[in-house]
Amino acid sequence: MGFVKGDANINYQGRKKGSLNRNTHELKELIKEIQIENLDYIKTHINTLNMKERIQLNKDLLSFILPKYTSVLPEQIPLDELIQEHLIKNAIKELTIDELRELINEQENN
Repeated sequence: MGFVKGDANINYQGRKKGSLNRNTHELKELIKEIQIENLDYIKTHINTLNMKERIQLNKDLLSFILPKYTSVLPEQIPLDELIQEHLIKNAIKELTIDELRELINEQENN
């Protein structure tokens, strides 16, 4: 069925930010199960690896355990928005009580 304009069943907002789609979740679970199954084999054969191979193995396995560093960085706020927020906060501090009440009343009336 094609797209019908004004259809109430259409999700116009889309999926929430950061939510996994079902296929990605299932794939991650499958990879996790494979890693768990191979864990005993890895433990018994790790002594046959040289140091470079051990380091590479650890590096490869860590990507399945820990999130990527870039994925946990906070969202960057543009400098002009930070400056504007600072200016607004300072301007509010300088208002009198009567001016604040007037602003609140204006907001309530709108």
